[in-house]
Amino acid sequence: MYKLLPILIFFSCDSYFNAEDCDGIFGTAEVDNCGTCDSDVSNDCTQDCTGTWGGSAVDDACNVCGGDDSSCCNNACGGETPDCDGAGNCDCDAGKDCDGICGGSAALDNCFVCDSNPLNDCTQDCNGSWGGSATADNCGTCDTDSTNDGIELWNVCYLIEETTNLGLSGTDL
Repeated sequence: MYKLLPILIFFSCDSYFNAEDCDGIFGTAEVDNCGTCDSDVSNDCTQDCTGTWGGSAVDDACNVCGGDDSSCCNNACGGETPDCDGAGNCDCDAGKDCDGICGGSAALDNCFVCDSNPLNDCTQDCNGSWGGSATADNCGTCDTDSTNDGIELWNVCYLIEETTNLGLSGTDL
């Protein structure tokens, strides 16, 4: 016959359940990477762009860590040396195109589209309007109204919607 022996394990409250945090009390405060002891993770320090915890270095407008924005104009003018104002703004000897690119080749077409592709430039319609949609019908009427389009027969223009009779006298038919 087997006997069951009870085994009792005792824990000390001081060693397992009453651990002190960095404040020296029972709590959840921890020391962050900058040496601050608290339980507020929203104020934990972060690394700056040099990798220093709690540091103040930031990337400038040119993406240079700790920079002063003075290098932003390097090579911005397609090989020309720009004049920088120290804040990352440059004036280019070659001038800026319509996209604001120093030395760029983009230009506004007659419909105010800025690009460097002359193949997509807008054209004039039959009324002389750049980018317009008016077209000339068979009788030479230039407009965007297809309901008044005509057809020319024997040098006479007939409006399709209004013609009920063709005057064929004198046409040798």
